[in-house]
Amino acid sequence: MYHQRARLVTRVPASFIPDYKEAVILEVIPSYQYLEFSRTQRQRFFDSTYTITPQMDRMGCRLSGNAVEFDKSSLISEGIALGAVQIPADGQPIVLLKDRQTIGGYPKIGCLTNKSLNRLAQCAPGTQVQFVEKDIFQAESERVIEQRFFHHSI
Repeated sequence: MYHQRARLVTRVPASFIPDYKEAVILEVIPSYQYLEFSRTQRQRFFDSTYTITPQMDRMGCRLSGNAVEFDKSSLISEGIALGAVQIPADGQPIVLLKDRQTIGGYPKIGCLTNKSLNRLAQCAPGTQVQFVEKDIFQAESERVIEQRFFHHSI
């Protein structure tokens, strides 16, 4: 007996498809140094639009825009996570990528979510980005949902 197989049609939900026509929104989970930035500087970071500079490679992505100041004079070098957003002395954020250094001493205002890292990796120099604060538990929940969708769709 011959059974005709139903043709399975799948589509990626719109929520998983990035829109690069507008400024790219990047979600940032605050780091343990987040509160060491003044409230004014944190607000400046999240209220500003930054442009990806040509200084972008697998190590990191330099941005240009409103400078963010950090009041402490120095920090002890420490391990650096993938997606960390460093604020060097010039105040121009650097997002650290796959081939980043292993330690560094710049203050880190936060760390991009996995979804935002994937979006940033698809951006070209000149792309404008904006940052939004993201709760770590909400980010993890959304990551699990996305991974389950793609795992079960294969």
